[in-house]
Amino acid sequence: MKQHPCLITAACTLLAMGSGHAAITHVDADTGNTTLSDGTAYTPTGSVNNTDNQWSSRGFGYNATVYTANDNNANPGEDAPELRTTITGLSVGQEYEIFVYYWTGGNDAPTGNQQWDIQAGLTSGSLATILAADGTNLGHASTGVDPSAYFTNVPAPAVADSDRRLREYSLGTAVANGSGAIEVFIDDNPGNVNRTWYDGVGFSAVPEPSVTLLGGLGLLGLLRRRRA
Repeated sequence: MKQHPCLITAACTLLAMGSGHAAITHVDADTGNTTLSDGTAYTPTGSVNNTDNQWSSRGFGYNATVYTANDNNANPGEDAPELRTTITGLSVGQEYEIFVYYWTGGNDAPTGNQQWDIQAGLTSGSLATILAADGTNLGHASTGVDPSAYFTNVPAPAVADSDRRLREYSLGTAVANGSGAIEVFIDDNPGNVNRTWYDGVGFSAVPEPSVTLLGGLGLLGLLRRRRA
């Protein structure tokens, strides 16, 4: 029997929704969850210094522990060490989409922002270089999200401050290990003379495919009954 196009459209819509991420939990980077990449404890310097090749700590509203490198746009820039932020308290064996959060400055146009950048990934030593325009601009003046609706945190993290904007970049998915943890690796980009402002990471559970499929089948059944 030929299926009504509305049934197919509705099922596809539900499946597409299942592929997107749900509300994200933001994890602010601090000395309790962020170390050197080998797990050695690390404390950023208390003041901006473009000659020591170390991360600095900068107070920034809710995001009180922004890690910064090359904060004065020196040329050549600093080469701060690779960091590791560990997300804990996850469900063992559960798959999560993982995000990194970083700040950029300048106007809101994606191609007009100052190219503050960051390197991040799920494997140490194999990091993606992420420029300002690469991430989703959460703090855009006209299209910014409501952080209280987007993040599960209470209070929600800040997404804008003056001309500075929080950006989000998906690093893909990872499975929580036997301790219920996922490690995220972060670095500055010494090849770029602009700043790196590392804010933190985020996670969102990936729904099981069977759950999405069952939901789609249930929706199709409901629509068939309505046609009867």
